[in-house]
Order: sequence, then C-alpha cells, then structure tokens
Amino acid sequence: MRTAQSPLGLLWRFGLRATGLALLANLLLYGLARLLGVPFEVSPPGQGTQEVGWANVALLTVLPMLLGLALYAPLRQRTPKAFPLFQGLALLVFLLLAFAPFAATEEGSTRLALSLLHIPPVAGFLWTLHRVEKALE
Repeated sequence: MRTAQSPLGLLWRFGLRATGLALLANLLLYGLARLLGVPFEVSPPGQGTQEVGWANVALLTVLPMLLGLALYAPLRQRTPKAFPLFQGLALLVFLLLAFAPFAATEEGSTRLALSLLHIPPVAGFLWTLHRVEKALE
C-alpha cells in the first residue's frame, strides 16, 4: 500500500528525476554535435568570443530547472492555480531563449545545436508539473 506523499515531496521527486534526464539528454546532444563537428564558439552581443563547453551545458540545464522548481514549490503550496501560470511561464521562457543562439553566432549548425539544447529542460520541467498535478488529483 502506498502512502500519500506531500505535493512538495512529489515535486522534488519528479523534478529531480526530470532534471537528471534533461541533463543526460543535453550532454548526449552536445556530445553528438561535437562528434559531428559543430563548432561551439559564440560571441554574445557585447562580449568576446567564448567556447560553450560541457560545464556550460550542464549548468545551464540544471540550474534553471532547479530554480523553476524552487519558485514553483511555495506558490503551489498556496494555490493550485500555480500550475497553469508556470506552464505559461515555462513556454514563454523557452520561446524567448530559443532564439538567443541566433544573436550569439552566425554558424547555422551551432545555432541549431544550441537551440535544441533548450528543449530537454523545458520538456522536463513541464513533465514534472504535469506529473505532480496528476498525482494530486
């Protein structure tokens, strides 16, 4: 017999699982792109040329997901309306950031690879929110 778990416990259980899977997916995508010869040198506006490395990919996958979970948790404890709000915010952030690689490089393969790296964290975050809400029904 399963015991009922708190919304916060469910959020972190599913959230950490999704974060790990998003990290794995992004590291695999990055590694595949590297094997295919995609250059990961970028020049964000107002900055010099930088190399996007494994650590960048890992940090920029994990930190936003954990931040999103940390922001969602207290709001979800106050109101179930947090779910549609955060769904919309996650999609908005995805749409805004998915185009950032286009400002950082002229190289098409780099733009594509960096844009694809935005998908696993957003998908994982949305999956987490969905799973938590379904479990609480």
